[in-house]
Amino acid sequence: MRNLERKIIGLSVLAGLFFWVMDAVLDYFFKFPDEDFISLLLFDAPYHDFIIRPFVVMVFITTGLIIAKVVTISKIAEARYQTLFDNMEEGVFVFPFGAEELGARFSDVNATACRKWGYSREELLQLSPEKLVLLDELPEIPLVWEKFKVDQHILFETILVTKGGARIPVEINAHKVQLDDQPHVLAIVRDITERKQRREEIRRLASFPQLDPNPILEVDTSGRITYYNLAAQETLKRLGVEEMEAFLPKDLPEILRAAQKGDVTQFHREKAIGGALFEEFIHFVPLYNVMRLHPADITVRRQAENDLRRSEQQLRVLTSRLFTIQETERRRISGELHDELGQALLYLKLQMGAAGAKLRKDQTALKKNCEGLIQYLDGIIENVRRLSRDLSPTVLEEMGLPSAMKYWLEEFGKYYNVKKIDVDIERIDDLFSPRVQLNIYRIFQECLTNIGKHSQATQISLAVRKQDGRVAFTIHDNGQGFEVSTASARKSSTKGIGLATMAERVRMVGGILEIHSNKGMGTQITFTIPTDVRRKPEDALKDDSEDPPLQNSLG
Repeated sequence: MRNLERKIIGLSVLAGLFFWVMDAVLDYFFKFPDEDFISLLLFDAPYHDFIIRPFVVMVFITTGLIIAKVVTISKIAEARYQTLFDNMEEGVFVFPFGAEELGARFSDVNATACRKWGYSREELLQLSPEKLVLLDELPEIPLVWEKFKVDQHILFETILVTKGGARIPVEINAHKVQLDDQPHVLAIVRDITERKQRREEIRRLASFPQLDPNPILEVDTSGRITYYNLAAQETLKRLGVEEMEAFLPKDLPEILRAAQKGDVTQFHREKAIGGALFEEFIHFVPLYNVMRLHPADITVRRQAENDLRRSEQQLRVLTSRLFTIQETERRRISGELHDELGQALLYLKLQMGAAGAKLRKDQTALKKNCEGLIQYLDGIIENVRRLSRDLSPTVLEEMGLPSAMKYWLEEFGKYYNVKKIDVDIERIDDLFSPRVQLNIYRIFQECLTNIGKHSQATQISLAVRKQDGRVAFTIHDNGQGFEVSTASARKSSTKGIGLATMAERVRMVGGILEIHSNKGMGTQITFTIPTDVRRKPEDALKDDSEDPPLQNSLG
């Protein structure tokens, strides 16, 4: 386009210069024959020529500039039109509207038409509509053409043949238009292969409800059943129910009102029919203004769920009783350690001391052996005393829960050489029943046991916080940590029962257990217990066995 502008401007300049020369020639031959031509052309022209000649030259140049601009704008508009024309998603065919009917050659086609039907532009311009349409197989085309002549617009579907012989279903939107003062047909051709496939898919899917083994019903806005499949009919027959309305939920009017308002479009109900239980999924289809019901027989599933729930409840009762029996056995063993082994060790210590006192002064070696044995017996007695305290919650009952937790944390620190212990306990006296306190005490003991076995921690902190009817117990250590997900995923035969026992005890008192840990990052265990658990039904299950009396600690 720039070259065209330059040519037009150049021609305008040449035209102006030609006028200048011709004016000088006319002056030389007719007005001033005695003057020198070059002088008349450039230096000695009459005064009026010095005004007229530049003016006319400027007129020629200005006209050339205007013409160049107009041509450029026209070319740009033509290029834009051609770009839009060629880049339409649909194929566009233009052919004369005349006496030749469908035999007239195409006068224009776009690039999309060429690409979709496999022809070059030159090849398509040598063809006519009848070459692309199978007139022999589609006898309705002439009738469509006659209708188009009357209405001058038509929308219809047909089949066009590509250069390779493929048949493509299309939708043709044809209009009568005026081009160059001549009537033409502008046909926009859209490939509807995907639409045809979707229609076929819809047609195929439309048969699914009838073939579905589960009942399907359709209800209009008045609550009347407008459709039901064979499975719905057979289901009612099997249950000995005659009325199809047995599937409709009792609150169907409310459901319909809510659906029509647009508040809710999907609903879920359960309904007993003829001794069977159905789970009904209901959804509103605004497009058709109908409600569709999909009842599914869940009788067997619900029975299995109830059986599982009863089994879980029985397992929880058994677990509760096992913990009660465990506490009883711990108390018994604690008593045995104190009354039998503890007393026997104490008697042995006294006898050893008495025997040492009877030795002569020259029996120094024997005296040292006796003293060493007595010290050894002291260590054994201390270990027995510690085991007895671990097994029996004597410290808890004598000192209360907060003091017992502090005591055990300090004792743990001494035994496992923990360098730093932080304790921050809010007042929680009288917030829990004795039974719940015992469970909290055992959970805390299990936490310390796990830290001692696996953590290798040098710092431990305990925080107890009250929060809206609950109490949160948090134990944090700086030990080696572990991957919680990995530990939880292990088989029961390869993982310990410590975490499982803690989780079960927390669940028994209605609490929540959270464990956060990573390798090398320490471990934080938080269990949150509601303060009203003393009235939980599971406590009643555990109250059927009284605890034995506590034994005194050794020493």
